[in-house]
Amino acid sequence: MPVFPVEKRFIYGVFTSAEVLPFCHLPPNITVLPILPEGSKYRIIRKEEALRPGYTKLAQWLEEVEKIWSEIRGEKEKKMTIYEWLDYQHKLSVQNPRAKYKVAYLTSGTNLVATILDTGFVLKENSLLNGVVVGHTLYFYDTDNAEEAYYLVAVLNSSILDELIKPMQSKGAFGGVILLRSL
Repeated sequence: MPVFPVEKRFIYGVFTSAEVLPFCHLPPNITVLPILPEGSKYRIIRKEEALRPGYTKLAQWLEEVEKIWSEIRGEKEKKMTIYEWLDYQHKLSVQNPRAKYKVAYLTSGTNLVATILDTGFVLKENSLLNGVVVGHTLYFYDTDNAEEAYYLVAVLNSSILDELIKPMQSKGAFGGVILLRSL
């Protein structure tokens, strides 16, 4: 894929399960996302919409993304557009761009692992980022209350909770795996 520069406002830090450790996290992945904050949610920007306010670089980037999506997906592409896939089950648009903290925890794994994503700190650490987003391999809970965030992370990472859910874990070739629902 050719490299297309995009407007800075579409550069986000995205956290996946690979960056989350108990009580801490690695730096986020730097990603282009066609989203804009709108109140307490994000709004997906399509190629045509990007042209109206003059986001021409994003529009060029989205044109290339649509082309690749069409080539890869073929007939399946007609069932779901790249924009629908990107926001599948509103996993992206439902996130609150204004939240000070995101309690993030793994959707599956042998052990429950949770951390706090302090959005202000993450944005301060990398001035290139316009926002912090949680990827589909994590569940999250948005809050502005630091004490609430720390309490939830302490409970989610506790050995007692881990022991309590072990009997409910599905067993596979590699042992128990946690499958959780969001908070």
